[in-house]
Amino acid sequence: MQEIDGKPAKKLVVYRSLIRSILEYGAVALDSMSNTNRRKLDAVQAEALRIACGAARGTSTAAIQVDTGEPPLQLRRLQLQLQYAVKVKSQKSHPASVVLQPHWLIKSRHFDENTNPIYEKVSPFIADMDIIECQNTLSTSSGPPWRRKQCRVDISVSKVATKTENPVILQALAMEKLISIKVTFTYLQMLQNVKIEMQLHCIPSLDIEYSC
Repeated sequence: MQEIDGKPAKKLVVYRSLIRSILEYGAVALDSMSNTNRRKLDAVQAEALRIACGAARGTSTAAIQVDTGEPPLQLRRLQLQLQYAVKVKSQKSHPASVVLQPHWLIKSRHFDENTNPIYEKVSPFIADMDIIECQNTLSTSSGPPWRRKQCRVDISVSKVATKTENPVILQALAMEKLISIKVTFTYLQMLQNVKIEMQLHCIPSLDIEYSC
């Protein structure tokens, strides 16, 4: 990796886009590889990060990862597996949903770190986070994409602050926006409930004429 204006941040962008993407390709399926292959991938990451931050040879890999903000590849692989599990859990008709269901073979066998199935890795996380399977996922329209309604995206927070701002300030602005949206939604829901109650208590008058 060659220097780009001598700035480590730009070198990290190159690492994340060109090198890390290749190291993590198929990480969900390749997490059961041998320790030898894992050490090979870890060596590639360590060398790339060392060049990116300009560290001397022999510098601890853990120190380089802390300095660059890059977690070990094993943690990244576990993160990708959790994201994949949440995606599968959120869709009942997902073709890989059977992989995340308990099976008697999993309970009857003893697995090590390399052969542990994905169900055993992600099930504690799913149980702790109490992830609820979606009853009805958003169904895609059968019509062409250009006939679908355009989604409205609120970008008001991006106009107030930029990504270079303090993360605490950005989080506070985002929370303030979410709270305002929640208050507005609650207010509209209250109005709708009041309208329904008024309709229930409204007794129409009948103008009936009697004739003898």
